Parts: sequence; structure tokens; C-alpha cells
Amino acid sequence: MELSTTGARIFVKKLLSMQAEEGSWVNPEKRWQENNRQLVTSYALMSLYYAMAHQ
Repeated sequence: MELSTTGARIFVKKLLSMQAEEGSWVNPEKRWQENNRQLVTSYALMSLYYAMAHQ
């Protein structure tokens, strides 16, 4: 999947706005381990890396 420059910027901005103060990401939902702070943070960082590479 290719991201447009605008799409990547919007995605990065949204994802960063969801970051917790201590620097992690988490979702209160327990489904698919979305409440696992380490797992969700690693997914968020991989997503940021991919999106920023396409800006």
C-alpha cells in the first residue's frame, strides 16, 4: 500500500496525538491484546517508521 505525502502526514499527526505522556500507546480494548502497552507501542513505532519513510 502506498501512502500519499499528505496521507502520511495526516496519519503521523493523528498517531502522535494518541501517544501517552510517558511515550507509549495503548488501547483500553482487550481484544487482540490492544491493552498490551509494549505490543501496541511497537506497532505504533513500526507504523510511524513506515509513514515517515513515505513523506
